[in-house]
Formats: sequence, structure tokens, C-alpha cells
Amino acid sequence: MDDRNFHVVEQGDSWEVWRQGDSMPLGTYVTQGEAEEHAQAQADREGVQVVDHDLGLTVDPVVDDALPPTEA
Repeated sequence: MDDRNFHVVEQGDSWEVWRQGDSMPLGTYVTQGEAEEHAQAQADREGVQVVDHDLGLTVDPVVDDALPPTEA
């Protein structure tokens, strides 16, 4: 997994999108779906992956299939 992947993380009543290694989220969203949509669009542009911490799945931006959780 690339070290600059995007992470979707539940934060209280909202959802945040983080780029791995950053000290601040890229955005905060009302719904999980909205956060995932923004994260996936950015990941597609940068050729990296999205990790959804609620589902524990890695989403491949090329084929958009859910893969089993990976060991960090």
C-alpha cells in the first residue's frame, strides 16, 4: 500500500478524509458516502488507494473492488 493513501475515518457525528502522513484532515463530511466519494475521486487522480476504517477494507481505485483487510 502506498504511504500517501487516503483514509476515511468516523469522527463523532461526521466523517473525515485524511491523507496518510498529514497532520490535518483534507475534509470533513456529514455522511460516510460523501467522504468516501471525495476520497475516491482524489485517490483516482493520484493513483493511490482509499482505506475505509469503518469497514476495514481497502478499495482499489483501478478496479474499484473491495479487498480483504491488509496487515499494516
